[in-house]
Amino acid sequence: MSKLDILFQALSEAKKLTGHTEYVIVGSLSALVHEESGRLPRDMVRSNDFDAYTRADPGRILDVAHALGEGSAFFEDHDMYIDPVTPKLLTLPDGWEERMGVIEREGIKAFFLDADDAAISKYTRGAPNDLRWIRAGVETGLINLETVRDRLKTTSFLDAAEDAATKARVIEDMRTHLQTKDPSDKPPTKALGPRRR
Repeated sequence: MSKLDILFQALSEAKKLTGHTEYVIVGSLSALVHEESGRLPRDMVRSNDFDAYTRADPGRILDVAHALGEGSAFFEDHDMYIDPVTPKLLTLPDGWEERMGVIEREGIKAFFLDADDAAISKYTRGAPNDLRWIRAGVETGLINLETVRDRLKTTSFLDAAEDAATKARVIEDMRTHLQTKDPSDKPPTKALGPRRR
């Protein structure tokens, strides 16, 4: 069973507990929206917790913590769990809600944070596992650093220090990515014929 399958099994149980059918998935496993693309790298889905909240009423996700959270029977069975979160704690650019990807199964809709938007939240945290997640996404083309940089312009940070630190991490990754890019990725140059004298 894939992690996406386990997610929907968890959300099916969450529906019984909350009565809600729409959930927002943030954090590392928001990348599961790309699971069927064949491009999803392992470093983007190493996590075993689904950071989620009920879309219409974020606080209701707390109702599932006992049955579907860490240490629950669901966790024991699947080694995966729902980690209730609040959207108020996320650092995201304007328009992020309109960019979410959606997967629907059996009447349940899961809304997944766009990878470039998720990258901003992770750059803000700056933890090693967050930066590893971003770099895996960049290498496979699921994250575009220029898009991330542009969206920083409409992102509200906690303070000037957080703003500066986040932008510095993005710039550093942009420099590193350009330096390590495979020269074979460049378009072939047009062959020149022998010079005439």
